Amino acid sequence: MDILMTILKIIFVLMLCVPIFFVAKSLITQLIDEFVKQQKRKKDNR
Repeated sequence: MDILMTILKIIFVLMLCVPIFFVAKSLITQLIDEFVKQQKRKKDNR
């Protein structure tokens, strides 16, 4: 019974963390893209 609870806890944590991880990953990628675009604009303006 104890092993079952541990497995359920692990599954619960994974179901919580995986979507958060994907959202964070997409947000970070967008931030990096924006940063790169701004750097290109600065370089073009010079």
